[in-house]
Formats: sequence, C-alpha cells, structure tokens
Amino acid sequence: LKAAESQLARLNFESAEASFLQAIANGVVDVARVRIRYANALALAGRRIDAARLLVQSAAELPEDKIHLQLRATEFLLSAGAMEEGIGVLKPMLAGVGLSHPGGNALALMEVVAGLARLRFAPRRAKPLDEERLALCLAPMKGLSAIDPVRSTTYAMRALSFARRLGDRQAEIFCRSYLGLVLGFSGVKRLETMGARMVEEAMKASESDDAAARTWVRAVRGIQLVGRCRWREGYRQIQVAFDEDDGSRADVHWEKAAADTTQLLAVQSMGDYRQLEDHARRLLDVGEARNDLFVVVESNIYLADALLAADRPARARRTLEAAMERWHAESFAFQDWLGAHVRIRIMLYERQGEAAREEFERAVRLAKKEGMLNVR
Repeated sequence: LKAAESQLARLNFESAEASFLQAIANGVVDVARVRIRYANALALAGRRIDAARLLVQSAAELPEDKIHLQLRATEFLLSAGAMEEGIGVLKPMLAGVGLSHPGGNALALMEVVAGLARLRFAPRRAKPLDEERLALCLAPMKGLSAIDPVRSTTYAMRALSFARRLGDRQAEIFCRSYLGLVLGFSGVKRLETMGARMVEEAMKASESDDAAARTWVRAVRGIQLVGRCRWREGYRQIQVAFDEDDGSRADVHWEKAAADTTQLLAVQSMGDYRQLEDHARRLLDVGEARNDLFVVVESNIYLADALLAADRPARARRTLEAAMERWHAESFAFQDWLGAHVRIRIMLYERQGEAAREEFERAVRLAKKEGMLNVR
C-alpha cells in the first residue's frame, strides 16, 4: 500500500494499479477502503468506467458511505459513455430524495422553461435534502452533457435551483455556464441573449474561484465559439482553457473529454481532414487506454469521416459501424446523430442515394422524438 501511494504521488498510475492489486490479493485489512483508493487511482488515470465499478462494489460493503460512492460512480459511468449502467445506479438514489429521471422530452423541456421563469423570483432558503438533491443532479448534468443535451439541461436547471438555495457558489457557476451554453444554441433570440448573459456572469464569478470552475467556464467559451461557426477561434480558446490545467486531475476529466471532442468538430468544420485523422487517432489512443467509451466512440466517428475524405469508404464504414456497435444508449443520443451524419455521407459517396435518404429520415425522426432538434 505504501508503494502504491508513493507511485500515485509520482503520477505513475500503472505501477500504482499493480501495487493496489497486489495488496488486495494479499488479503489486506479493510479491502473495501483499499478498493476505493484503487478506484481513485484509476479515475486519476482517466479509467472512469473501471473506477466506477470498484466504487459500486465498495458501496455495497460500506453502508455509511454508500450514497457518496454511488454518486461518484454515476458521474464516472455517464461521462464515460456507460449510459444504461450509470442511469441504473442513479435512479434508486433519485427516488430516495423525491426526484426522478426526466422522462419524455416535451416534459423535460417544459421543466427547463418553467425553471428559468422562476429563477429570478425563487427564494434562496435551503430546504431539507437540498444538499443531497444538488449532488444527485450535478452528476448526470455533467455525465450527460455531451450525450443527451435535453435531459442534461433538465438536471442543470434543477441543480442551479438547489445551488442558489444552498448558496453553493462553485455549483452555481458550473450550472449557469452550462445552461448558458445550451440556451445559446436554442435558436430563440431571447433565450440566446439570456444564455450569453449567464455565461458572462459565470465567467466573471469563476475568475476568483478555484481552477476547476475557471477551466470549465473557459472551455464553455470555446465550445460556444465552435457552435457559432467561429471554428479557429473556438479551437484556440479550448486550448487556452487547459493551459493552466492539463486535465490530469480526476475532477476535470469530463470537461477535458467534452472539450477534446468539440475540437474534433472544429477541425472537421474547417475541412482539414488530415489534421482530423491525426487528432482523432491521438484521442482514440487516450480513450482506449482509459477504457473511456465516450471518447472512443466519438473519436472513431470523426476518424471514419476522415477516412472517407481520404477515399477509403469501406474502411470508413467498418470503423463507424464497429464504434456504433459499442454504443448502448437508452435513447437516441447525440453520438447516434453524429454517426448517422457520417453514415449518410458514406452512402452518398458510394452512390447509395435511396439508402442515404432512408437513413436521413430515420435519424431526423428519432432526433425529433428525443427533442434534439430543439438544440441548434
């Protein structure tokens, strides 16, 4: 155990993992607590799914820490793309504090609009269970942010309400910046203006806050610019966001993953397919090493598009379909939309016009059903 801790301090994650495994195999006292330390090491190395499964295992053995451990596991699972597993851990915890996972998209969007209307006049008095509710909403807000924008926004709206009542400054910065980002892509002028104001307010507040909040808000500015077709500027802003923090801490892995994949979109939009292939392959190596399904799937989708541009349609198709076979979301997620986009391009390139039209209609139908077309 001493060797593992020493190796962690030197950021030698692979050696630390081997030492923790050896300690557990040797039958150390309090295996559950050692397993948590091992999970922390995996999380620091970016292996969030593996870390989450260890945390769930320890939660079953440590009832006094069960909620805290399951909450961390939920965030790790969702942000790494293990959707069904993460939601499965989350739903019983939500029920325990009187909340539920957002259902139909129409109801989810209505909840967001109602929450925005109440925001200015809502009292700032904490209620029982608000701390638990805030934590339970922040995890899926982060975890679903680049996968299911409608439900993620619903969780962000709930979390912002609880953060304001509790006076939790950092949580309010995260929620305001994320809501501002989504509203900025709503296509409704009034909501876009409100979103821009929320991001600016979060930006000012974050300058005097901790590094994680500052990193996230700066990354949001970059993602905003990419979404507004200012690709080069957005790409550079995302780079600047992580100059101070390279994403090696566990608490910024999800921000780094969202920012990295947005940079892929920027490069694709600029039409630099050679750089897109290089960037996607580098990110794919990181995702595979960390067992990060979200990063692996998105990298492969963009890699398939780059392969198509290099006149390798058969390989592009194999790369895309292999990635989508690994993606198991409970609904039509943003990654399904990206995959359909590239699949249609491959079909058109191979002169399969009728098949491309059918795939287009299928994707639009499912995207409408999930409310995704409400986010520009």
